[in-house]
Amino acid sequence: MNDKGTSSKDRLQEVELSYQNTVESNKINGTMNLRQVVELIKGEKFNNQIETLRSFRQKDQSYYKQQKLKLPAILFAGVFNVSRSNNNCNKGSGLAAADVDKIESQNMQELFEILTGLSYSVLVFRSPSNAGFKVVFRIPETTDESMYRDLGTAFSNLLITKVGNLAEVDIRANKDISRACFFSCDSDIYENYLADTWTQRAGKSTQTMAGTINGRLRPQRLEQLIGADLHNTDLMGAVSSLMRAGNDSKAIMQFFKDHVAEIMPNSGDRDNWGKLSSDLNKMFEKVDLTNFEPPPPRFPDEILDRLPRIFRQCLDIYDNIEIRKDVLPSLFVYLGYLFRSWRILVGGKLYAPTIQLFTLGESGSGKEVTQDGLALLNPIIERLEGINNEDWNKFCKDKEAHKLKIRAWRDEYKKSQDKAGDPPEEPPEPPIRRVVIGGDITKPKLLQALADNPEGLIWQDAEAQTVSISNSRRDHGGIKDVERKLYDHSSISQARVDQKANYSISFPVCSIHRSGTPSQYKDEFRTAEMGGLQRFETYVVQQKPIRFVVVDNTREQWTKTGMEIISQIEATEFIQFYPTQGQMDRLSKYAWELEAKYTQSYHGTRGIPTRTARRVFRKAMILELANDYCSKIITDEILELAIDIDRVMIANLFWAMKYIDDPEESISKSEKKRRKVKRLITDGKTVTEACNEVELSRSTYYAGK
Repeated sequence: MNDKGTSSKDRLQEVELSYQNTVESNKINGTMNLRQVVELIKGEKFNNQIETLRSFRQKDQSYYKQQKLKLPAILFAGVFNVSRSNNNCNKGSGLAAADVDKIESQNMQELFEILTGLSYSVLVFRSPSNAGFKVVFRIPETTDESMYRDLGTAFSNLLITKVGNLAEVDIRANKDISRACFFSCDSDIYENYLADTWTQRAGKSTQTMAGTINGRLRPQRLEQLIGADLHNTDLMGAVSSLMRAGNDSKAIMQFFKDHVAEIMPNSGDRDNWGKLSSDLNKMFEKVDLTNFEPPPPRFPDEILDRLPRIFRQCLDIYDNIEIRKDVLPSLFVYLGYLFRSWRILVGGKLYAPTIQLFTLGESGSGKEVTQDGLALLNPIIERLEGINNEDWNKFCKDKEAHKLKIRAWRDEYKKSQDKAGDPPEEPPEPPIRRVVIGGDITKPKLLQALADNPEGLIWQDAEAQTVSISNSRRDHGGIKDVERKLYDHSSISQARVDQKANYSISFPVCSIHRSGTPSQYKDEFRTAEMGGLQRFETYVVQQKPIRFVVVDNTREQWTKTGMEIISQIEATEFIQFYPTQGQMDRLSKYAWELEAKYTQSYHGTRGIPTRTARRVFRKAMILELANDYCSKIITDEILELAIDIDRVMIANLFWAMKYIDDPEESISKSEKKRRKVKRLITDGKTVTEACNEVELSRSTYYAGK
């Protein structure tokens, strides 16, 4: 057995790997074996270069990144032919590398012990930045890009669960077969040439179960109970974390039982505990929680930290279509503004992220919900990016003049129907700084549209019918069509960043509202050649889309079935965020206070009729709320903009950000007391006893029911 172990060790040390003198080009400069790689990292050959580099990491980030590219690099995946690309791997090494970065200095030793404790780790050494580790792990020998990607993704998920609270795991880099790993210097490099082989590939089994259960839980409650580091988790992830902390299944069951009122506060506690305990028991039966690892966060922590909490909360249902029309598009508008200047670095190139919003709802839920919100994106961005008042006023006047021309044209057109001759020609649209794409469009047409609208915003407007797959199973105007156009947008955006084009895109946006029954989603969301949403990854291969699926969950039965289907989607962030009645009461009260204030102000000083003032007051609220909540983002000029475009959505944006941020704060004191009474009654007390203990009158309790 020792001889076999020695033989295996020697074979691994002699495995051939390609290297590059610099990654500034894709040229392969030669090969060396793993033994030579380790000797170079242990030795002093790169010491001076790397120590100088580390000294600039804090002083000058741009210089540090520039000089880092001049370091030699090794391709742990194997031997490559001529150049470094995913298609050029001729011989697999049975090795892969993973990055664990952004580690605080006081956590380096703890991280090192965790990483070297993994049985799959062959090498663990400090990265050139000295603020992270490179983990080289063993995999089956392969040159298949897809297999390598799946193995790398699955191992990254493992690292996230092991060290995600102390460091950042680079999932994108870890799954690229042609990824080059910079040489470093570390005399204390960890070596284990008898490491186990990692064979698990990225799959959906745990994600499907987690997503289904997540439909009945409120993640922000779990966050408060278990810890802030689990802000992007669900029931299974929470249970797994408790298990790893040393709790057995009995202790976990007791934990959830004790806190069921906080986790599921809106119905009878006894019924809720029955559902929750049933889910937990099924989980303990089907899943070995000692080895279970929750799915990774859908966004890196630094992105989540910049988002308003509303985007990662699952609030209670409030069945009011007017509220949905106001809140949903407003949040999407803000999200678009937040991401507008972001760039994703992939393979040394910068790309603008694609923002996708899929709204899923029952028939008749109204496609105008997201479309109304998207209509606000362009004027908001233009105003905030410094379009001068003269241009803006001209744009508004042109728009109003066009409306008058359209009315006159319609009258003439109707009259022409009764007369001989050609109908009048429709007046052309005034020039706008947005490209709206509906239906099919080829890339040349798209390029021409951009050339005619410099600095234009791409808005992919796809409605319910557009994304439906026809009965003939052809993809005419379907999902693939939308994806292809978004890929075109991504390529164009990247060309602009590389300064190879005279146009730019603030950000590509795709808004799809899909109404119907849950069964109609199966074909669209499965991984299939016919154009499922999973296929987006094959079209936009150079970037990671920012994708949201918003579920209109106003019908319990629809939600349950729909969640079971769409929980199978990968790379998707699910959002359910409709305000509770208590929150809406508070919003309404605040709105009326502001309405009274602005109605009196405008009516008293400017003589504006009260009816007009009612329409204007919501827009005036923008200034009020902007000063309170996010004055760094919105200036007082936004008030003028709001009056110009005559919309209520922008004001509601700040409502949502300000008041939905803390769900508990918007619940009235009497409502809190009613809930406490309910819990006491569940514990066996009479209504009178419970009301007396909480100091709530019986009439108030019954009025709340």
